[in-house]
Amino acid sequence: ISGNGTVRVFCVSNEVRFAVSNLTITAGGSPGGSAILNLGGSVELSGVVFSANGAGFAYPPASGPYGGGALFNNGGSVIARNCAFTGKTAFSPFWTEQGWAIGGAIYNVAGTMELTSCLFADNRAVGASRLIIQLLPNNGDPGYGGAIYNTGMLRLDLCTFTGNGASGGSSSGDPEGLPGAEGSGGDRTAARLYSNF
Repeated sequence: ISGNGTVRVFCVSNEVRFAVSNLTITAGGSPGGSAILNLGGSVELSGVVFSANGAGFAYPPASGPYGGGALFNNGGSVIARNCAFTGKTAFSPFWTEQGWAIGGAIYNVAGTMELTSCLFADNRAVGASRLIIQLLPNNGDPGYGGAIYNTGMLRLDLCTFTGNGASGGSSSGDPEGLPGAEGSGGDRTAARLYSNF
C-alpha cells in the first residue's frame, strides 16, 4: 500500500487496537508518522515492510519537529516482530525556523515500544541548511536518531541496524561563518532504551 509520497497511510486513534501482518507500506508523506501515526492506540505489527516513507513535508510551512518517517508513536503502545524499516528519511524543510529532524524511521514520544527481530537499514534524520540569507545569522536545523528517536520506553531484542545516519544542516547569514547544526545518534537517540542485539 502506498501514500504516493503525499499522504499518511494509517492513523490510529486513542484506545483503538490496530494489527497488521505481512504488508508493505511505502511512500507515505507527512510531517511525522507517514506510514503509521499512533495517537495513543495499541499497534501490533508482524512481517511488515516499511519502505521509503518520509517525514518532513508540511504546507503551509511550520516549525518542527519533523520525525518518524515510518512510525510516530505518541503515548500509545507498539509491538513489532520481524519487520523491516528501510530507506526512511526525517527532514526539516529549508524554510522552517528551528525545525528538528528526528527519528528517520521511528519517533517514540511517551509511549512504549517492543521491537523484536527487526531490521533498520539506510534510514536518515537530516536537518535542513539555512539557504536564505537573513538579517540575523541563523543556525541550520539539527538531526537526531537516524533510525530511532526515543523519549518513551523502548525495548529492542535481536534487531539489526546498518547504514543509518543523522546530520545537521549548515548555517547562513554570517560572513564569519556560523557553525552548522548538530547531528547525532546515527542509529538511535534515546532517553530510555533496553537493548539486546
